[in-house]
Amino acid sequence: MAHLVLGTTAASLISEILDLAMIALVITAGIRAKRASLRPVGVGVVMGLIYAFLSGIANIVKTPSSVQLSQALHKEVPSLSPAEIHHMVAISTSLGARIAMFVVGILVGLVMGIVFSWIGSLFTRPPQDHRQVV
Repeated sequence: MAHLVLGTTAASLISEILDLAMIALVITAGIRAKRASLRPVGVGVVMGLIYAFLSGIANIVKTPSSVQLSQALHKEVPSLSPAEIHHMVAISTSLGARIAMFVVGILVGLVMGIVFSWIGSLFTRPPQDHRQVV
């Protein structure tokens, strides 16, 4: 959320494009996994976790400054008092909040990997066993 509020339009657009590319990759991985007689959901879980870890680690390492957040909050919600803005900024910049956002991001990546790889596996059939009698 801070990225969308504080970031430029180009950065937000790039982020959205990367998310859509990840969804396409997970769907493709689900298709390929089913063709290779692998478990598409397992492949999706791994891909979702890797993507969520890489995209979420930046929230722990680098956070927006308190000044940036308070300016953005004041701009977006002018009805908030300075004390409320200060309280919200203090909570959002705490290490606990950043770790919680990271964990939630990992869970979302896991669920997205499962769902989109499963959807991808619906678009193909498993390979035929050549030993079958027709």
